[in-house]
Amino acid sequence: MAEQVSRSDKNLDPFHPDNLRWTDEMEAKFKCKQRCKSDMVNRPPHYTQHPSGIECIQVTEHMSFNVGNAVKYLWRCDHKGNALEDLKKARFYVQREIERREIAERNAELAGSGNETPEAL
Repeated sequence: MAEQVSRSDKNLDPFHPDNLRWTDEMEAKFKCKQRCKSDMVNRPPHYTQHPSGIECIQVTEHMSFNVGNAVKYLWRCDHKGNALEDLKKARFYVQREIERREIAERNAELAGSGNETPEAL
C-alpha cells in the first residue's frame, strides 16, 4: 500500500514533482554558466589579462610555431595558475627552436660545401 504524503512533507522535498519548476533565478544562473563556458573557449581570462589589452594570438600568429608557443606560455604564465609549469613549457619550445635552427644552419653549411648529406629537420 502506497504511503500518503502530506502537503507539508512535499514542501520539505525539493525533488518532489510539485516542487520542480524552472524559475527566473534558475534561468539566469543557466545563462550565466553558458556564457562562462563560451568565454573559456573564445576569450579565456588568461588570454586577455595582459596590460597591453591585446591577446597573445595577435602577436604570435606572426611567428614560427615554436617561437609563438614559447611567447604564449611566457605571456600568460602569471595569469593561469601554474607559472612554473608554463615557464618550463616555454623553455621546451625555445630549446626545440634552437635545435631546429642549428640543424638548418648545419644543413646550409653542408649544402654550400657539397660534402655531406643534410640532416632532417
